[in-house]
Amino acid sequence: MKSKKKTYARRIARGYDAAPQSDFFEFKDYVRTDVDPKLISDTLKEYVKNRYDKQIQKQILAAPEWRFKLPYHIAASIEWEARDNQLPAKWNINNQLESLMFELMEAGKEEIQKKIEESRPVTVTKIDKKLATIFESIEQALDDFYRTGTLDFSAYEIMSKHMATAPQAKSVVDFYAPLHKELLAIKTDPDIAEGYAHLSTRSKNQYISLIKSIIDDAKKFSEVKKASRRPRVTKPKTIDSQLKNLQWMKESPQYKIASVDPKKIIGANSLLVFDTRKRIVIEYISASDSGFAVKGTTLQNVDFEKSSQRMVRKPDEFLTAITKTTLARTRKIISGLTTKPKSPNARINGDYILLKVSK
Repeated sequence: MKSKKKTYARRIARGYDAAPQSDFFEFKDYVRTDVDPKLISDTLKEYVKNRYDKQIQKQILAAPEWRFKLPYHIAASIEWEARDNQLPAKWNINNQLESLMFELMEAGKEEIQKKIEESRPVTVTKIDKKLATIFESIEQALDDFYRTGTLDFSAYEIMSKHMATAPQAKSVVDFYAPLHKELLAIKTDPDIAEGYAHLSTRSKNQYISLIKSIIDDAKKFSEVKKASRRPRVTKPKTIDSQLKNLQWMKESPQYKIASVDPKKIIGANSLLVFDTRKRIVIEYISASDSGFAVKGTTLQNVDFEKSSQRMVRKPDEFLTAITKTTLARTRKIISGLTTKPKSPNARINGDYILLKVSK
């Protein structure tokens, strides 16, 4: 009895081998819809290892994994040429490839720096996973369109569901904008048109509208997030922190006068000072209901139209007259000076005696 001839199951082609091999655009579309993103990532990483020195490799390969899984068109181009095929004449992948490598390197540098600084690594990982999830949801909707023509989809709702940030929405715009540009060239570029020849005219128009809606939704979402962002509330500085760099003269032996406590300046509405070197009296008036503040050596919230300074020709007599009198009386004495009033600057220096402060 003759033994039966053994039969072997034909090996099923997978990955790139299962893609159409006669047309680049069909090959690219297959990579987009049917190739495991891990294989796309491996293709790009292998390209990096074969093209760059170890230092640049380290920077590029440090980029988040999701960044390697998305550029299917670049991975398809690399694999197409690796199979001794020529890319279409008008398919200029070099600029896109250079731009991608630059983006990956910058992202990798950021990741390396974050690890060095050990700043919030858990939060960073969550952000990366969130963006990857958003892209996966959008890509799933595009795959559904390719297979069934389903258009029941909103990128805005996906980003809202995953609580995306404005920068993440911008990443969506940046990723799909080149694809939209390619689709718009279908009518004018025969090579690109050939790649989408399997779609009917109606399906092409729907696909273009779908990609445009993704970009528009991402832009709108980003704008909404920016508009709803709460303004940063500036924490008020303590009096001591405001005064730490302020310079003033504590006491003048020449004129036998001393400064009041500078802490009284903060929140005051009026400040009277005397420049012992130039013999100038200055009254600062606040332009704010909250009164004066100090930044460095400069008085803040000054109303320069109401504030003024005058030269004092007889400083000993003047200072004696105003030392123990009211602010109203002091202003009357100042207005009686014969020198011309001028607008002061707000910088206080070590020649200034702080004479009077009024709330």
